[in-house]
Formats: sequence, C-alpha cells, structure tokens
Amino acid sequence: MQKNQLYYGDNLAVLREYIRDESVDLIYLDPPFNSRQDYNVLFAERDGTRSASQIMAFEDTWEWNMDAERAYEEIVERGGRVSDAMRAFRTFLGHSDMMAYLAMMAPRLIELHRVLKVTGSIYLHCDPTASHYLKILMDAVFAPHFFRNEIVWSRATPRGHAFTRFASSHDLLLFYSRGDTPTWNGDAAFLKYDLSELDDKTDSKYALRDADGRRYQLTSLLNPNRNRPHLTYEFLGITRVWRWTRDRMTQAYEQGLVVQPRPGAVPRFKRYLDVQKGKPLVTSGQTFPRSTLRRRNASATQPKSRRLCSHAFSVLAPRRAMSFSIRSVDAAPRLPSRNASIAAGSALTLRISPSASSRRDSATPSAKRYAIHTK
Repeated sequence: MQKNQLYYGDNLAVLREYIRDESVDLIYLDPPFNSRQDYNVLFAERDGTRSASQIMAFEDTWEWNMDAERAYEEIVERGGRVSDAMRAFRTFLGHSDMMAYLAMMAPRLIELHRVLKVTGSIYLHCDPTASHYLKILMDAVFAPHFFRNEIVWSRATPRGHAFTRFASSHDLLLFYSRGDTPTWNGDAAFLKYDLSELDDKTDSKYALRDADGRRYQLTSLLNPNRNRPHLTYEFLGITRVWRWTRDRMTQAYEQGLVVQPRPGAVPRFKRYLDVQKGKPLVTSGQTFPRSTLRRRNASATQPKSRRLCSHAFSVLAPRRAMSFSIRSVDAAPRLPSRNASIAAGSALTLRISPSASSRRDSATPSAKRYAIHTK
C-alpha cells in the first residue's frame, strides 16, 4: 500500500486487493449507522469552507436481499466465532433490516482485523441503533478480551424530541486492540489544563497561588503503608512513615516543594498545576458539538472539542504512524485510473451530512461504496 493514496470503490474489494496483512497501526471506522437517512458528500474548499458541490453518497437504509444473503452465507461457511455469532443473529433477527446491516459489516470487520498490526487498535464509531449488535460482532472478530473501552461521545445538542422517550444525546466508539500490548502513548492520554478556562473542580483544588501567581495545592506526603521502617524518620520535628526517602525529602524541601503550613504541622507537598500532565481523558463526559461529529477535516483553528478528539486518537497511533480511515462515499468523481496519488501536503476533504429528504419508508439501498484514505 502506497502512502498518500486515495481509493474509490467498495472498501471490501480494496481491502482484499490492496492492503497487506498486519500493515495498519490505527483504524478509525465510521460506517453507516443504519440510520435510515440519505447522505451527501460535501466537498470543502482549500480554506475549509463548504463548497457548493455535493453528490449523493448513499442511502443509509438496509433491507434483506440477495446481496445480504450472499454475504451472510460467505461468513457462515467460514466457520469459527464470527460464523457462530452471525447464525445466532439470524435466529434472533430473521431477515430484518438490522440483519442485512450486520451481514454487510461482518466481512469488512474480518478484513480490518487481518490488516491491523498486532500492536494496532481500532475505533468503531456507531450509535445506539446498532451498538449492542456491533459489540457482539466485534467480540467475535477480535475476541472479547481485546475489548478496551466503550467511549461515550456526547453531543452538546440532543437529537429528537422527548415526547415519548428521552432525547438522544450521544454516539459511541468501540475500542478494540489486535493484541495484548497495543501502542499506547501514555502522555497523550491527558488533556492539558487551560489555565484561563479551568473547570470548577480543578479551580477549587488548585486555589492557592505562590508569589509568582502559579496555582498549586498542598498534598499528603504520608505513606499509606505503615510498615515501611526505612521510610520512617523525623523531618521538621515530625516523625511519620513518608512516601519519599530522607534524601529526596530534603532535596524537595530545599527546592521549596515541601512546606510546613505552620509550626508543628505535618509537612506537605506543594503540587503545581502547570507541571501536571493534564486532565485524564475518560470514556464519558466529553461533550462535542453536533457539527463536529461528521467533520473529517482538521485545521489549526479547529474548535476545542475537535482538538480533544484528535488528541484522544494520538494516544494509540505510533509517533510516525500512517493513519487509516474508512469513509462512506458513492458516485465519486471519475479519476483517470482506479486509484490516484495525492501529492504530499495536499488534502481532499469529504464530509458526510444528511440530505434534505432524510427518510424514505420504502427505499432500496443504492450500492454502498467506500474510500480508504491513507497518508
């Protein structure tokens, strides 16, 4: 697989023909959600503004037909865990639209597992419409013990009206690895504090300031393990079981990092906010404006919530890793050949958004096509 390559066509065929085994570090998969909406491809200008040009991408409406039957039979005949899961789905779901959707997803997930490195990771972006089925399918493809996280991707603006149920306010990311030791850049798992825009909890925790205006808090230096004879000693007139050795304690005291709030008080550590790694990224509670959920173009001026998402994915990608994503696209502009090289530094931005006619009760799905963009 060459770098800076954009493939137009069915992603299943591209995966099988062009992408070699265990060659991909990180996969972000944003497949159709079975949302029963129509989607257009929106082209962005070089400055990031929306272009007037757009084409019909696909109808995210699925129904059981001969194509779904063939895909299902292909998976079942292979045997194994995925076959077992698909036969169980068929027993429960029958010839339903959801079964057709899972029959489309299964062979693609198998291929993505094949191309992922043993140190690689995959994020599958979905919503509650099918997330529970997709997790079972991902368990079958990647194995349950390689499930890492379910990440709740909250929207700032809920979708739908709460007439008979609660308004929908989140999507989901299912995070799996290929092996036991996926790439993990621990420092990137923190979001640096913005000292001008602290949340209430952090603001109150680091309420103290030194002569230079730096925020800090005083934290305990006591060792939770009371049976540590070599760490039991007297310091500033107080004998305790300390976390640090005497040498380290003395050095920190000379640097002004160990303080005694008042005579006779237990010494404490002066923990500065500006030297902390940041706020840990967690699996829920991060809010993203709805407009960012379908954007795939990043820039230096991207909104804070979008930067947070990009920051999160840097945790799993090797420092110089190729990025690999699958994006839905149909009726793509014709190229001189089946694939076309993109010059280094250039960018082609495709964005998917619902069309005006968002639902069709008796729609027949158009051919689903996908693009794989490597850079």
